[in-house]
Amino acid sequence: MQQLVSRHDIAINGEQITDLKNFKRLKRTHRKIVEMMNKTGFVKLRLRHAFSVDYVIPAGARYDFGSIENGTILVMGDDGTPLEFFGVVCVEEGDQDSDGEKEIVSTILFGAERASDDKE
Repeated sequence: MQQLVSRHDIAINGEQITDLKNFKRLKRTHRKIVEMMNKTGFVKLRLRHAFSVDYVIPAGARYDFGSIENGTILVMGDDGTPLEFFGVVCVEEGDQDSDGEKEIVSTILFGAERASDDKE
């Protein structure tokens, strides 16, 4: 499930971050397969969220993603639908890569405890 957003549609802890683009929500695992004696069972897992954004590295000061603990990230979809993540941490800052348009981009991976669209 990939959703592209403009650079001005992502806020971290209420602060608008303009150097971000390409939001991608990663898969969510709801159950795990458990092998049993005579059948296969399923165990319900606690729902966790993961998503990534591409960070366009600016010439000046960079945003400190490693300092995000128990944060909140708000993503506004292109259709105007808000999606908010709570209990956010930065899991990984990816390698720096040129996107072919004079920008150096790094993919930032986040984890979150819950999202505004959770049904549970």
